Amino acid sequence: MRKRLPILLSATALVVAVLGVTPLGQAAGNAIRYAMFAKNAGTVNGIAASRTPKPGKLLPLGADGKFASSVIPKDITLVVDNTGPQGPAGAQGETGAAGPQGPAGVPGTAGPQGPAGVPGTAGPAGSQGQKGDDGAAGPTGHTGSAGPAGSAGPAGSAGPTGPAGPAGAAGSALAYALVNSNGDLVSSKSKGVSAVASGSYGAGEVFCFNLTVGGLKNISVTPLARGAGLALATGAVPAGTSAPGDACSSYTDAVVYIETVSGSGSLGFYVSFN
Repeated sequence: MRKRLPILLSATALVVAVLGVTPLGQAAGNAIRYAMFAKNAGTVNGIAASRTPKPGKLLPLGADGKFASSVIPKDITLVVDNTGPQGPAGAQGETGAAGPQGPAGVPGTAGPQGPAGVPGTAGPAGSQGQKGDDGAAGPTGHTGSAGPAGSAGPAGSAGPTGPAGPAGAAGSALAYALVNSNGDLVSSKSKGVSAVASGSYGAGEVFCFNLTVGGLKNISVTPLARGAGLALATGAVPAGTSAPGDACSSYTDAVVYIETVSGSGSLGFYVSFN
C-alpha cells in the first residue's frame, strides 16, 4: 500500500496540471471552487453571519464602518490597566502658596481641670464702696460664757420701808416682840412679852421689857432702818440693877439699847429671847 501511494499522488498531480491548461480543466476548477464556496459561503471559521444581532452570529459593520448604536451595551465599563512599573522619585517641587484658612472645626470635649496656679500678688486696695442696705437679722447665737464680774458700783439710796409680811411659822424663841419707832409694843407680832417701857439715854434710847416666860439666856436685836439711818443695838437679860436710866425700874426682865449712828428719829426693832 505504501509503495502505491506515491504513484497515486503523481497521477493526480498530472491530471490537475493537464486540466489546468485546457478550457475543460478551467471549468472543472471553477466547479470545484464554486462547490467549496457553496459549502462555506455563510460561515467564518464555522460561525454564521446575521444582519441583526443574534446569539452565536456574526454582525456586519454598517455603511459608516461602525456597529449600530442599538447593538452597543449602555453599561460597558472599559478598564484599561496601563500602569507601568513605578519610576524613581522626582526632585521636590517648590513650596506652593498657602491656601485659604479652612472653616473652624467642631470644638473638642473639655479637658480635665489643671492644677491651681500660684496665687498672684495682692492688688492695691480699691476705694470704699457705698454702704449697702442692712441685711436681714441673723439667727440668735449661742449664749457666751459669763464674763468677769465688774467692780461694785456705788451704794444706792435706801428705799422706803415695805409693808410688813405675813406672820411666819412659830419659831423656837421663848419670846419675841416688835417695837415700833414710837417705842410701842406691837402685840400682834409679839409673844411672851407683856409690856415695854423706853426712855432716852446718852446718844440713844433704852427699852426695858416685862416677860411672861422665864429661863432666858440670851437676846437678839434687829434694828429697823429708816431712810438712810443706821443704828447699833445691844441687849442684856436680865436687866438687873445695871440697867441704865429710870425706864427699867419696873421692867427688869430684859433691856435693849438703840444708838442712832446716822439719820434722825427713833427706830423700831425686832427682839427675840431664848
